[in-house]
Amino acid sequence: IKCHSLIIATGARAQRLRLPREDEFWSRGISACAICDGASPLFKGQVLAVVGGGDTATEEAIYLTKYARHVHLLVRKDQLRASRAMQDRLIMGNVSEFSTIQTSLCISTLRLLTLSATLKARCRAF
Repeated sequence: IKCHSLIIATGARAQRLRLPREDEFWSRGISACAICDGASPLFKGQVLAVVGGGDTATEEAIYLTKYARHVHLLVRKDQLRASRAMQDRLIMGNVSEFSTIQTSLCISTLRLLTLSATLKARCRAF
């Protein structure tokens, strides 16, 4: 998956994924808060990825559709854990959900952040 920026939505407390070079690009394409950083020019009109599968990740993915060209929701578990109401809201957005992924690499080339996500199960576009 190629995206301009990555939001790591790990819940109420920011948790890092421990990806290679993650520290180097923290706040320079990798963020833990879409609400805080989503309106930034860094994200506008770009393809973005949100890592997480709960209500927080779903809410942040939906929020980012206001600014992003497209949002990928990368769920590390076998299914989206967000409430039914939050899942229903995904249908209105420009979001693709990838379940049971394993994030493995983070590399930046100029302005493009590449996240390697191994898909083990399914993909849904909303």
